[in-house]
Amino acid sequence: MSSTNIDSPSLELPTFSIETTRTAPPESTIEMPRISDEFLGDDAVATKLDLARAYLDMGDSDGAKSMLDEVMSEGNDKQKDEARKLLTEIR
Repeated sequence: MSSTNIDSPSLELPTFSIETTRTAPPESTIEMPRISDEFLGDDAVATKLDLARAYLDMGDSDGAKSMLDEVMSEGNDKQKDEARKLLTEIR
């Protein structure tokens, strides 16, 4: 029996290098839009309380304080009590 030498073709794949960088903007550049009372209707103060909580969750105490100050001037007694409670968490 004769041996046959079959050469396998060599396959060279190109090499790729991909460098990615992902950076988040500094927190100080994130600004939440102001919501007008006209758009929100009767639920405006309740929504401002919710926004204040969201600001606190994000670590934006200035944004939360701004919303809570508005609640203190526009809200009913129950809403003002809640705003006072949240303001003590900021200070």
